[in-house]
Amino acid sequence: MQTIIGLFSVVVMIVFVGGVYQLCGRYFIVYNVTQESIRIEVFGAPLIIIPYSCIEEVRRISGLESLRPRIRILRAGNRIIGRVVLVQKSRGFIRSVLLTPDDPDEFVAVVKGRLLVLMRANFMAV
Repeated sequence: MQTIIGLFSVVVMIVFVGGVYQLCGRYFIVYNVTQESIRIEVFGAPLIIIPYSCIEEVRRISGLESLRPRIRILRAGNRIIGRVVLVQKSRGFIRSVLLTPDDPDEFVAVVKGRLLVLMRANFMAV
C-alpha cells in the first residue's frame, strides 16, 4: 500500500510541475529577435545566441513532429505542449533548436525577414 501511495505522489508531483511549467514557462524563458540574432534568455540573462549568419532554415513544425528523435538538438521550449519552431543551424555542435514562441507564425516571418535583409546585404557587398 505504501508503494502505491508513493507512486501516486510522484505522479501527482510530475503533473503539478508540468502544469506550472506549461502555464508559467513563457515568463522564465523568453525569445528575443534582435537585428543580429535570436536570443534565448532565462530570467533576462542570455542563455543561447543564434546569429542569423548561422541559420540555414527556420520553420514551424507540428508538436508531433517535434517529438521525433533527432541527433544534436536543443529543446529550448518554454512549454511542454504547444506550437513549435525549428531553427536549423549551419554550424556548431547543436544543429537544431526547438522553440515555442507565443506566435510561431509571426516569429518565423520576422526571422525570415531578417535573414532576407542579411542575404541582400551580403549580395550587395559582393
